[in-house]
Amino acid sequence: GDIVLTPAIGWHEGPHFVSANLSVYMPTGEYNKNHLANVGLNCWTFTPSLAYTYVNPEKHIDFSVAAGVDISTKNDATHYRSGEMAHADATLLWTYEGFGAGVFGAVLYQFTDDEGDLADQLNGFRGRSFSVGPMLKYSAGGEHDFTINLNWAPEFHVKNRVEGDGFFLNMSMRF
Repeated sequence: GDIVLTPAIGWHEGPHFVSANLSVYMPTGEYNKNHLANVGLNCWTFTPSLAYTYVNPEKHIDFSVAAGVDISTKNDATHYRSGEMAHADATLLWTYEGFGAGVFGAVLYQFTDDEGDLADQLNGFRGRSFSVGPMLKYSAGGEHDFTINLNWAPEFHVKNRVEGDGFFLNMSMRF
């Protein structure tokens, strides 16, 4: 797909962690306006984001929230521009000796209209989606910290988007 560049900065004080980043999605993936599905989006997208995490091993609590806004440019092949979309997700986990179980929630909410001939015919075509579901986590320390998250996010109150249940598997390792 499209290449994404994400410079980030972060701070921490005790159990509190804060980070900020700006993801830049570059239109580098293959795109053909006559295809129903494409690898690339054929537009630039800029996503400023903020994240906060609170980890307290003594109280067995792990809470995280992240929010951002997608700002896209016009697709020159279709002359269509998607409206700005706010998104946020949060997790609340009970943790014990590297294992965690809890809940995951997310919201996508488009707050400006799409632009282009088709968008005008569809009254702006603003989209939205909400999801809430269970989450499992495992973390191992040592020389190379390793974390794996698995969550299921069934969607509801979906409008002008493809609806479905999301399954997510995330793995990270410090090196």
